Amino acid sequence: MIFDRQQQHLLLEGKEYTPEDIARFIAEGAENTPSALWDLYLFLNEWFNDSPVITVHTSGSTGTPKELIVRKDQMMQSARLTCEFLNLKQGESALLCMNLRYIGAMMLVVRALVAGLDLIVRPASGHPLSDVKQPLRFAAMVPLQVYNTLRTPEEKERLKQTEILIIGGGAIDEALETSGSCLFYLWHDRNLVSYRPPSSQRNSCFRTLLPVFFGKSVFIS
Repeated sequence: MIFDRQQQHLLLEGKEYTPEDIARFIAEGAENTPSALWDLYLFLNEWFNDSPVITVHTSGSTGTPKELIVRKDQMMQSARLTCEFLNLKQGESALLCMNLRYIGAMMLVVRALVAGLDLIVRPASGHPLSDVKQPLRFAAMVPLQVYNTLRTPEEKERLKQTEILIIGGGAIDEALETSGSCLFYLWHDRNLVSYRPPSSQRNSCFRTLLPVFFGKSVFIS
């Protein structure tokens, strides 16, 4: 794992980019760059600067939304613990489909940088798997994204190919729990991992949740 930020590279759909590449993209401007990708470049530009801290926003799903100043080294240690717990390895795919204004999406990118995960970037829409063709090792979604995906047969098929799913950034309501009960039959020995948004940076600490997903590995921090 890589904890020197200047030695970290962005692996984006199989292609590697350095901090210098990101600075060049920012200098070239947002024209002709998809908004989700531009948001990623903006975050990375801030991540790679000399400041040891970064401003993050919590989603508010477990309380009032907050703006926090967080040390980057703490975020990397949190990412390390999560990657070790979930056994995420260099080159494995990770889907970024949440709003990078919030800590959940930021932490997914930090995990990718620390562990060398291959990022697949999609807009923060209600149907993040609508055009994702390849099976995913790791993804993180908000509950509404999961709910919508489960109600769309083609996307549901894609979701069942995802080995590890983190659900955060919102409350898991009764409708989602009811929809999700079928995942046991679809995923067999796949893992569904769920967590509360890491407002306290403890997103690597999981405990059992949602007994409706009987027979599966289901966790919450």
